[in-house]
Amino acid sequence: MSQSSILVVIVNYRTPDLLIQCLQSIATERAGWPQLKVHVIDNNSGDGSVEKMEAGISEHGWGDWARVIASDQNPGFGAGNNVILREDLASDSPADYYFILNPDTAVCPGIFQALTEFFDANPKASILGPRTESGAGTADHTAFRFPGFWNSLCGGMRFGPLDRKCHKLITAPEPSETAVKMDWVSGGGMIVRRQVFEKVGLFDEKFFLYFEETDLCHRAHKLGHEVWYVPQARMMHWSGASTGVATGERPVNRMPGWWFASRRRYLRNFHNPLFVLCCNLAFANGRALWQLRSWIKRRTPVDPPHFLWDFVRFNFLGQRWDRK
Repeated sequence: MSQSSILVVIVNYRTPDLLIQCLQSIATERAGWPQLKVHVIDNNSGDGSVEKMEAGISEHGWGDWARVIASDQNPGFGAGNNVILREDLASDSPADYYFILNPDTAVCPGIFQALTEFFDANPKASILGPRTESGAGTADHTAFRFPGFWNSLCGGMRFGPLDRKCHKLITAPEPSETAVKMDWVSGGGMIVRRQVFEKVGLFDEKFFLYFEETDLCHRAHKLGHEVWYVPQARMMHWSGASTGVATGERPVNRMPGWWFASRRRYLRNFHNPLFVLCCNLAFANGRALWQLRSWIKRRTPVDPPHFLWDFVRFNFLGQRWDRK
């Protein structure tokens, strides 16, 4: 068995019960992986999460490998991860790999073995994403292509014939049954070689939530690091527990402002203003056509409420979202 050390990094925000369930799944795997540890940072939940998590860790006897750090602020997902990453990278014995994981998850048997074996067999692979399921054995879309003009248009229109014609360009292709190189993988569950953070840098803390993993993977790509989707490694994810934005049925809540702000920051980080404008126009016009088709065919809406209007406000009417 590989002797690589792994540090699982989890940011919690008001999901202490799910976090304990997540640790239970990790505890089963850790029985055969003594160099695996978990550090949890609580982003100022203010609901007793820290006490509940510490009590759960103590009750189960996990204190030798799991710890909780309490933050007095909520700086966002990337910044929360960075607190732990920065501390470990500066230590005398930093981990070989960092597994960024959401608290509303459970790892499946053999996940760490499958991921480290893939790293061993593929030296250029630097960031890996496991197969993620939200139930019924169906794989979620967690491996993606970078946003661009054509996939913005396809993503907006949701038009089957166009998707089939541009299947090599769409943002979220159907999950592969075999390992495949992708542009980026979901930060809900991704494992990163230590060298990526040492050479590429940590998460950009100007992203509050969403697109910070896209940004990290894009920076890694520019320095020659490869990102892979590895379905042999599996985990479960109950999406949206912390944010109120979930996949599947139509969300009840509007898309939070930080999604639009993060998307805008990501595009501006890597593309010129004209390209960003074209991407936004492609998506907005495509989504307007899709909504018209849905209205004609009386389809049930699947977007968050007022999504297109919010997209227009943020990208064309100067609406801002500032972190408080």
